[in-house]
Amino acid sequence: MKKILIFIILTMATLTVHSTEFEIYGLKSGITKTEFYELTKCQEFIDTYNAKKTPSTYSPAKGLSYCLQAPYNSANTGEYAYANLPFFGIEPTVSLKWTHDERLWRVSLNYEKPKGILEGIAYQRAVQEAHPGMDIVESTVNGQYSNKDYLTVNYIDGPLSDSSIEHQFGLYSAKINDKK
Repeated sequence: MKKILIFIILTMATLTVHSTEFEIYGLKSGITKTEFYELTKCQEFIDTYNAKKTPSTYSPAKGLSYCLQAPYNSANTGEYAYANLPFFGIEPTVSLKWTHDERLWRVSLNYEKPKGILEGIAYQRAVQEAHPGMDIVESTVNGQYSNKDYLTVNYIDGPLSDSSIEHQFGLYSAKINDKK
């Protein structure tokens, strides 16, 4: 009995320590796409966008799925005015990833580092301070005329992504082994 109790306590402690649920900019891991649409008032945004824009073959009317792409392009606010929605007018570019059952498992924040050595160091420290304990990945995109340096922070819900991987594994495994 004592060994079982110790095992249960250790298991609970392990789950608590390794729980990677997150909440960033009001986005919580595990929310569904429907909850995301409600949170961002996506329908209002789409209705306003479609009312202002005359549909054509070059710019068709937008649907709800457009809101899932908008955060990724949040740095390019321009005519689409993503700033009308929460999270779209923020400093980093936001990218969202969903599980097989449409639950949010990853939010990637991509910050463009300013030019200059001292400015870059100060900016990196500010990003680290904003995301304590998170890994920050540095990358460079080499363009034809200039290079851009980025800092990326990934918030990942490990148990949620693992569950989706197992689901997908089962599907692939059945498909691959179907005709053996």
